[in-house]
Amino acid sequence: MGYQKIREISSLHERREYFNHLLCDIEALEKMFKENIFEKGINRIGAEQELFIVDENFRPSKNALKILKEIDDKRFTTEIALFNIELNLDPLLLENNCFSKLKEQLTSLIEIAQINAEKIDNNKILLVGILPTLKKKDLAYKNITPHKRYKTLSKILKKIRGKDFRLHLRGVDELILTHETILFEACNTSFQVHLQIDP
Repeated sequence: MGYQKIREISSLHERREYFNHLLCDIEALEKMFKENIFEKGINRIGAEQELFIVDENFRPSKNALKILKEIDDKRFTTEIALFNIELNLDPLLLENNCFSKLKEQLTSLIEIAQINAEKIDNNKILLVGILPTLKKKDLAYKNITPHKRYKTLSKILKKIRGKDFRLHLRGVDELILTHETILFEACNTSFQVHLQIDP
């Protein structure tokens, strides 16, 4: 799950402070390796699933915060857009029937999300890579999840690029779009598996 606190670096002093913290983190990591502090001899899997929230017409619904409040489970969290949420599965030992357990947990959590989404404007949870009913107008800045983390991320990435974001999809058809925010990232959802191994 993402850390929600963030602030933009706006001065040379803050930049130096940031790099100092980063170097301290790297030194701490090196010390952990040298002193053999990392857990060893055990492998675990974990996963996260990103989800779309849609209304009765399968159009994006901006009810993520209301649905998350209704769910009230720390395994569920925000995503960059108000029409996405993310769920994080509990880590499991990589042994025996762990993949069956992973599937059971995923199915159970998606059902919890669906039940609670229906309570808010009869919304639905949708598992799909790219939501076919998304329109460019759905990517308006007002639909970024209103946490400083996402707004700052969009602002900083645009500043680094020095121009709008560009999307270029090639296939049978070709699509080229530009947009002022990072909300292109909210157009697709994924299932990500994590693996813990020895250092």
